[in-house]
Amino acid sequence: MRTRSVEDTHDPLGDIHHPDSSLGDTHHPLGDTHHPGHHAHEDSHDSPAGTQSDWFLATQHGDGYHGISWLLDPAVRLAHEDLIELLYGDAWDRTKGVLHTDRGWFAINRVSGEGGLEARPPGQETRLEIIHHAPLDTERLDARLRSLRV
Repeated sequence: MRTRSVEDTHDPLGDIHHPDSSLGDTHHPLGDTHHPGHHAHEDSHDSPAGTQSDWFLATQHGDGYHGISWLLDPAVRLAHEDLIELLYGDAWDRTKGVLHTDRGWFAINRVSGEGGLEARPPGQETRLEIIHHAPLDTERLDARLRSLRV
């Protein structure tokens, strides 16, 4: 896994803004990581530059928060029921994204355990971001999410 500072790379997720999205306000404690002036302590990626991958993972640490972001190819589908179990199992400070499941496309917008999935039109990619004030177990969460591929 390669580590670079967020200042010399583009965060593929940033804040999720889609005019047709039901995500609502997407401001989060880590800020808009692709804008100048944001300071993160670390930004890790599992896909080296110049390689094609259908699964991209990034971690961010800054301003007292920890984040994990996934960017997946739109062909990657996740098991809907198991995904709900994963996403509703912990009351993270913020969970947001656009997800392709075996039941269609959904947006998620949860703050401190409140909120849920809403159906949405198909997207260009699957995105998921989890933000919390305490460190997150990146390896466990990534392995769990990978196990939901259908």
